[in-house]
Amino acid sequence: MSMRIVTAAALTAIAFLLAGCFEGPQGPPGPTGPKGDSGVPGMMGAAGPAGAKGDPGPKGDKGDPGPKGDKGDPGAAGTADSKLRVIALGADQCGAAGCTVTCETGEVIASAVCAADSPLQPTIEASAAKCGPAKAMTAICAKK
Repeated sequence: MSMRIVTAAALTAIAFLLAGCFEGPQGPPGPTGPKGDSGVPGMMGAAGPAGAKGDPGPKGDKGDPGPKGDKGDPGAAGTADSKLRVIALGADQCGAAGCTVTCETGEVIASAVCAADSPLQPTIEASAAKCGPAKAMTAICAKK
């Protein structure tokens, strides 16, 4: 009888082992489960290589004007044979009556500019120029 018990036990074990071999086809996947908790962040990686230089940005707004510069050095004195002579009249030589520049004999007015609060054109004759009410005047006399 002991042989029968051993045989019965062996057959039972074989039946259990073979039971998994005769399952039916696998069914469709079930629904997705809930999302799990986030893991611990990893360590920061090394910096990558520098990227290419970008294009220049747009031009900025114009800045405020800088402070007025120092007065320049006086110009070199003209020679006796110079063909042009510059005459500058300041506020002490001009006023409500205006300014007048008269060239010497043998000279003519080459140019004249009036400095006034509003635009003012000089009156020019052959050897003289006049500005109405002006703050200053500059004229150039030229030898004929």
